[in-house]
Amino acid sequence: GAAGTTLVKFTPSEFSMVALNPVSTPQSMALVTVRRDCPTAAALNKTTTVILDFDADTSILNAYNDDNETEFIPLPTSLHTTTPALVSNKITLEFAAGEFAKPIMVNIPNAFNFDFSKQYALTYTLSSVTGEGVISENVPTVVVCQVLAKNKYDGKYEITALSPMVDVVAPTLTGYYPFIFELETTGEHTVACLLTDPGYYTYYHPITSGASYSAYGAFGLELEFDHAGTGEIIAVYNPWGNPPSNT
Repeated sequence: GAAGTTLVKFTPSEFSMVALNPVSTPQSMALVTVRRDCPTAAALNKTTTVILDFDADTSILNAYNDDNETEFIPLPTSLHTTTPALVSNKITLEFAAGEFAKPIMVNIPNAFNFDFSKQYALTYTLSSVTGEGVISENVPTVVVCQVLAKNKYDGKYEITALSPMVDVVAPTLTGYYPFIFELETTGEHTVACLLTDPGYYTYYHPITSGASYSAYGAFGLELEFDHAGTGEIIAVYNPWGNPPSNT
């Protein structure tokens, strides 16, 4: 915009992420902030109305997924509300005199209702500004806001072995190392171990026999950590069943 013009923009732009605690109690966090950069005190003391459009038909989110190889889906309305509220697929922000930033808050009554296997997001377009200011031409006008619930163990880990696993029934089958587990939150103190390298992308444990590798078809790991937060593993489960159907 020209010098001396109030510019309205998303902060951050294009992408943001909020990480909730996987708990059943209500939580609220800022998804994204809309700012107006005012060149003078006189401009700041004027009012501004900003309209955000929600990506109701998911066309923007789908394009983002295609461009970034992600698999986001809209966070269902049954799992959240926003402040200000979404009305007819629009959010209205009213900047009073002296205000330069307004957050859009996401309110989650119970993160335990999330499907932890899905990737949720909310997508908005900065569509109009009335009163003091114009939409900045230097910052993207669309933002994809990822909303996830994860505990502190959630993340990517390389797995090595001091003593490789040996199959007690077929001793030629041993563990395949190193490999990568991505620990995915399944609860406040639990994670499922997603095998991503070798690239099975499911809940397996890799094995090898000679030069080839494979995986047990219905054997994986879900870990429960000490509830006091020490990091000690206190229980191990099989996400395929305890016992799985093929045993």
